Amino acid sequence: MEYIKGDIVGEQTLVTAAEVVTALRIDVYDNDEITRLIKAAQEATEDYCNIDFLKKEYSIFTDDIPTTFTCEKTPLVSIEEVKAYQNSGNSVDITSDFVKTTRDRIRRIITTAVSDLRDYDTYEFKVIVGHNEMTEKVKQAVIWHCYNNFYKVNVDEWMPAFKSLLFDIRRRNA
Repeated sequence: MEYIKGDIVGEQTLVTAAEVVTALRIDVYDNDEITRLIKAAQEATEDYCNIDFLKKEYSIFTDDIPTTFTCEKTPLVSIEEVKAYQNSGNSVDITSDFVKTTRDRIRRIITTAVSDLRDYDTYEFKVIVGHNEMTEKVKQAVIWHCYNNFYKVNVDEWMPAFKSLLFDIRRRNA
């Protein structure tokens, strides 16, 4: 299966610009710079933890129609759409065939009205993954990242503390 990250769903950030400006203790600032700092810190936090904290849409492509599989991106919030594609470009919506079950699993519950899904070459699952709320440690790590990048502190000096804040949250690859 191939996972392709889509856009963040809605207007979400792990921390607000006001929280970062307060932590930086500055009165005059460039909004674009603060936004870039937050975005970089969010990406670094998610990459290190191997978790999507912000809700994002992913497209999952597979050549075989699965009966059950575990979504590698967690936590799975919802299944938005499932389509089956033919090489000719024709597609059919089979979203109603699938449900989200426990532990980030997607299960096929019915056989679609489509005559034979074996005539289709590729299947696309559009899913939403991400958390509804952040822990205080995640917020602290994002602000710490922003602070040190704003003041251009050597990464070797602050990265161990950043990783330490997130160590218990981090999801390791199997």
